[in-house]
Amino acid sequence: VTEKEIEAALEKGARSTSDIQKMTGAGTSCGRCLPLIDSMVEAFLASQPIDPQQKISLTDIDKVISRREINPVTFTRIFPFFPV
Repeated sequence: VTEKEIEAALEKGARSTSDIQKMTGAGTSCGRCLPLIDSMVEAFLASQPIDPQQKISLTDIDKVISRREINPVTFTRIFPFFPV
């Protein structure tokens, strides 16, 4: 799987490493590329505008971080008003 394919999946709506894995198959074999996929997802999410009307529960936040869908440091950059 190429970086272009991962970028395309992000443009199509992938918002986590697990989304990328489901959509492209990247990171499902040996897993060596998972840190790269994580960083690509984080960079993409950080570049997206934040919707101040978006409602997120603390339970949802905990689930996202515990499943490694987003790094806690990145999360605080995207949602600075939520303590992690």
